[in-house]
Amino acid sequence: MQKWKFEAAHMAKKIEHLELSIRKLSGESLESCSTEELQHVEYQLEQSLINIRKSMSQLLIEEINQLKEKERILSEENTILHKKCTETPQQPTNMKEAASFHNISEDMEVETELLIGRPERGPRRNLLHG
Repeated sequence: MQKWKFEAAHMAKKIEHLELSIRKLSGESLESCSTEELQHVEYQLEQSLINIRKSMSQLLIEEINQLKEKERILSEENTILHKKCTETPQQPTNMKEAASFHNISEDMEVETELLIGRPERGPRRNLLHG
């Protein structure tokens, strides 16, 4: 039981010390600090900034590498699409061009069939031929 009381008191002091450190690092409760304590807080803040800048630089480098890879992939896709566009002949824009493109005569007759009325079974149907 005595051991637990000692442990609890020790943890309470540790928590109080950590809270004071947090206040000092955030710029609060600095009035009672000595010059040496202020220099120590300044050193801690500088080290924290160095670590933050390292992490940020690393993240930016990773993001740049991802974007370069994405650019490479898009460039390859663009090259493939460009080749496809230049290799395939242009599609005709009107009927005359379509006829010459497909070797079809403009004068060619096309047979069409039109059924009028209900569909019936058997040979009897009204047909109109065009």
